[in-house]
Amino acid sequence: MNCREILSEIFGLKYFLSPLLSRGSASTQGISRYKLFPCGHLLAENIKKEWVRSCVLRREEPAFLYSQQGNCESETDLQDMFLTTKELSNGKVPFIVANIAREIASQTDSEMKTDLDWRPYFSPSQFTSLRASLFVTPSRGQQLFYHWQSQRKYWWRKFVTPSRGQQLFYHWQSQRKYWWRKIKDGRKKTVPYLIESRLNLEVAALMFLCQGLTLRGDRKVLRLHRRLAPYKVAFLNSTDDELKSLAVYLYENLRQSHIYCLFTPLDSSSKSPGSIESQLSANDKLGVPYSILIRDTALQDGLISIRNRDTTLEEKVHISKVNDYIESLLKNY
Repeated sequence: MNCREILSEIFGLKYFLSPLLSRGSASTQGISRYKLFPCGHLLAENIKKEWVRSCVLRREEPAFLYSQQGNCESETDLQDMFLTTKELSNGKVPFIVANIAREIASQTDSEMKTDLDWRPYFSPSQFTSLRASLFVTPSRGQQLFYHWQSQRKYWWRKFVTPSRGQQLFYHWQSQRKYWWRKIKDGRKKTVPYLIESRLNLEVAALMFLCQGLTLRGDRKVLRLHRRLAPYKVAFLNSTDDELKSLAVYLYENLRQSHIYCLFTPLDSSSKSPGSIESQLSANDKLGVPYSILIRDTALQDGLISIRNRDTTLEEKVHISKVNDYIESLLKNY
């Protein structure tokens, strides 16, 4: 299946990609390119959070995060960040300068490694560049380069679908010298080395969608990692008022715990929510990892069912333990 066919399949899931029609008469118009839609932007935002967690919050080296609107390609921009960060880290290396910037698309994107030729169909004029720059002494440059390269590959593989996880890396690393200011390496002063890792956020979101799209029988399933999925939990609708009230109560508790849920209670004028199977199928297409089913017996024994998207198995959980159970699922990778 080529890139255009995969994009067409993802567009069939709705909410992640929006088509851009080619110009021409009504009879010749067709889908020429795609852009991210609301759920696609939520996916991209979750990728950015995990990137910051990995490159800034959980690093052994001191790491400092910068954010800017313009392109950060000039020597002056990186030099200013280097000198400021060097002062914050008391002049010691290694340290990391992490930068999030909105940039204009350029030829640089073609240098990134991917097994899908996405450029003819998905080429945003601006993109979000996530760049982590590790400054080190020359004596440790080669060692840390291979170590960090291994860590970034592991980060990517951690989130992709296992069956296709070996096909794609979307980080690239480089190693080079910079002349701005000498640093101490033992008793002598020397020129620092820069090891750089860069990620195009919008295209990374597209690649995760391409990797996650699978088939279960004749049903499409979007297997997004639970840390990246736009919605972590979805509630199945019911026409029973008491069950609906219980679902609203659980939904509000989960939202207070900062767990992003999908639930749209039906009113009397709404059409039937459909069968359980049809609702679960819709949740699978949205990549929701966990669906909550509240059956009639929940009003007597207080137990609800939490269904896993990947295994399709259901587990009974008491109403009082739902928050703790969901939090424990999302906490672990």
